[in-house]
Amino acid sequence: PKYWGLEGIDTNDVKTVMGDFSLDDLGLITSDPDCVKTAVEEWQRLAQNRKTICFCVNVNHSQMLANEFNKRGIPAAHIDGTMDAKNEREPIYQKLRNGEILVVTSCEALAEGFDVPDIGCALLARPTKSKAKYLQQLGRALRIFPNKKDCIILDQAGNVSRHGFVEDFTEKDFALTTSEEIERGEPPVKKCPDCNALIHISIMECPVCGYLFPHRKKEKANAKLVELRPTIPNESEFPQDLIEYRQWKREAFKKRIAPGFAIAKYRERYNKWIYDVYDFNIDLGAIFQGNATFGQMKAFAEYLKKVADKKGWNGSKIAQEWVKEFGDTKGLEGFMVLTMLPTPNAVNQ
Repeated sequence: PKYWGLEGIDTNDVKTVMGDFSLDDLGLITSDPDCVKTAVEEWQRLAQNRKTICFCVNVNHSQMLANEFNKRGIPAAHIDGTMDAKNEREPIYQKLRNGEILVVTSCEALAEGFDVPDIGCALLARPTKSKAKYLQQLGRALRIFPNKKDCIILDQAGNVSRHGFVEDFTEKDFALTTSEEIERGEPPVKKCPDCNALIHISIMECPVCGYLFPHRKKEKANAKLVELRPTIPNESEFPQDLIEYRQWKREAFKKRIAPGFAIAKYRERYNKWIYDVYDFNIDLGAIFQGNATFGQMKAFAEYLKKVADKKGWNGSKIAQEWVKEFGDTKGLEGFMVLTMLPTPNAVNQ
C-alpha cells in the first residue's frame, strides 16, 4: 500500500457512542459539500483510473460521493445495506469487475458476495476508532491480483494516523477474537521526553517538569492529502542488541555480502531469530538512516544485484530487501534499469 491522507483530522466535536465515533455527528461533518468535492478531486489527482471502494459514513454521504464522481464523468455507483444483495448489489459488483464503473461508494454494505481482487484504491471517508473496521476497509484493497503491484490508500478520515500502517501490525492485531484487550487499543498514557514521567495522553504540560507538548495540527476533511510514510526510527533509542543488528546490516553492505549476514550474527550472539523478537520495521533506514543520496541508492541497487546473482534471488526478494531499507518501492524500477536488475514485472510478482 501507498498511503495519502491527513496527518490529523478535527473530531473534537464528535461524540463517542459504543466505542466509536457517533455516526450522526460524523454525518454532519462529512456531508459538507467541500469535503465531498475534495475527496473526488484528490482521487483524480492521486488514484485516477483505479478501481476504487469508498467507505462512507451514511447513505446520504455515500450518495453524495457517487453523484460527485458521476458529475465529473467518472462512472460510480452507490450501495447500502437496504439494497437486495443478489438483485441490486451483485450487478453493481459485476460492473466494477468488468470495468463498466470505476468507483463503488458504500455504507456498511460490503459483506458477503463482494469479490473484486483488482481493487487499486481504498478511499477512507469514514473516521473510525475501531482498528478492526480499519483493517477490514484496508483489506478490500490489499488482495493480490496478477500484475497488481500496489494499492493506493486515500485517507480523508485520519484513520492511518489514528491506527498506524498495516505493515506495522503484529499477530495480535489480526487475532480472531472479541477480546476487550484488543478492542481497547493503546493505553491513554504518554511519556514526557524531558523527565520520563508517565502522564495522561490529553495533558499538554508535564506536571512534573513543565515540558510543553507541541499541539498536533488538526485539519478539516477538505484539506489536500499528503503522502504518509513510515518514519525512520531513532537508532539511539534502540536496545543494544538491535543497535548491533543494524550495525551488522551496514557491515554487510560495506563488504557487499548478503544481508542475511546480520541475521546470522544476531542468532550467533543471542541464540534467537531476530524477527521472533522484533517486527520487520527494524530494518528501516538501517544502512542510510533515511538520508540516502541518488548515488547511494544506485550503489544499494548494485549491491542487491550482486547478491541476487550469487544467491539466485528473484525480483520479489530484491523488492523485499529494498522496502526493508527505504519503506516502499519508490525509485526501484529506475535503478533496475541502471543496474540491469530483473524486470519490473518480476519485482511486481
